[in-house]
Amino acid sequence: MTRPAEKEQNMMKKVLSCLLAVMLFLTCIPTAMAVDNARDFFFELSVDGSDKKEVQPGDIIQVDFNLKRSDSGDAYTMYGMQNEIRYDSNFFELAAPC
Repeated sequence: MTRPAEKEQNMMKKVLSCLLAVMLFLTCIPTAMAVDNARDFFFELSVDGSDKKEVQPGDIIQVDFNLKRSDSGDAYTMYGMQNEIRYDSNFFELAAPC
């Protein structure tokens, strides 16, 4: 190769390296600027408004599940939620699924 061709090739390598470095930097910006939109919720199970209930065999117990937003007093629309209440089937039986 001739000298001017080598200089041109080296210049192209530098320009390409700088361009790739800028592109890499720009791809990191969205991640660094991302906002945490997580919400905190408090899950509560209750029976007749209390977390304890004294029952006898044959009693029917209605367990209420409440979900409250705990990070803010602002309104929040929740489009879906799923929960499972585990219980010992030796002592309880599901009387009527909701």
